[in-house]
Amino acid sequence: MCLTTHFDFESQPAKEQNLSFSDSSWEFDLKGVFFNPTASPFCTPEGSYTALALLLSDQCPFSVRIVRFDDTCRYRVTEERVFGGSLLRQINDVRDYVDMLVADSTNVTYPENALHEVILNAILHRDYTLSADIFIKLYPDQLEILSPGGLCEGLTGEDMAMGLSVCRNPQLFEIFKQLKLTTGCGVGHRILLDAYRSLNTPTITCSPRAVRVTMPHANKEVPPLAKAPAAPVKEAPAVPEKTDTVTPYTSEDETVLRMVRASGSITRQDVEKAFGTSPSTASRLLRRMAEAGILKPIGSARSTKYILA
Repeated sequence: MCLTTHFDFESQPAKEQNLSFSDSSWEFDLKGVFFNPTASPFCTPEGSYTALALLLSDQCPFSVRIVRFDDTCRYRVTEERVFGGSLLRQINDVRDYVDMLVADSTNVTYPENALHEVILNAILHRDYTLSADIFIKLYPDQLEILSPGGLCEGLTGEDMAMGLSVCRNPQLFEIFKQLKLTTGCGVGHRILLDAYRSLNTPTITCSPRAVRVTMPHANKEVPPLAKAPAAPVKEAPAVPEKTDTVTPYTSEDETVLRMVRASGSITRQDVEKAFGTSPSTASRLLRRMAEAGILKPIGSARSTKYILA
């Protein structure tokens, strides 16, 4: 269930009128949805671009800032990136980059569906009358997503837990529904809690100007001072000698190599489609092959390509 707020920010004339829509046009075409940025709701009756058009344009002034902190010091920044452009591009770029950071981390993981849902909701429901960035902070033990704009007036944490959703940006919400980025059924909070059903519970903290979601990493590790019981020692069965040559590549490696040789390069998205796997699984496969000296990465984040090393 999704209610709407009274202030119609999205229909106001945009401050910037020299707009282009290459990324959004690509996304609409990919989903088979008609897109005409010169018609309502992207233009006023007088022919000016609206704030909604600005959010979907290549010139969108709002950004997502991602910061990674050192494993030994919560205040030492080791990596920082800012993603801008159309909100539709930001969703893809931010998800891809966070997936890559998590895949590169040792013994740290997060429920992928919950992580992607929280990123989507931060971009969809933030207050675009505020100029602050969405802030994603990756710590050794948790991930925080800070979104500008508190809960909409009249909405409480209990309402949200029951599935009531108030749309601060209803027209953007409808666009996201058309593109199948959200169901619009108020299930985001439930997705988050269900993903952590047997793990440490994530927390949602609200202030008048911001909402922060804190996600503990999903690994269950033995406490530092506790020692795991020793496993019983079993004598390994004799292994018959093999005279045939064993290839150093797995079947997945061989498939990826064939794809690279055929096209010259490969992306994480290509691996997802080929194997029907998740972004993080595809990232891990490509990273492992790069670390083994089989592939060489070129570029960064979503634009990364892999060629033969």
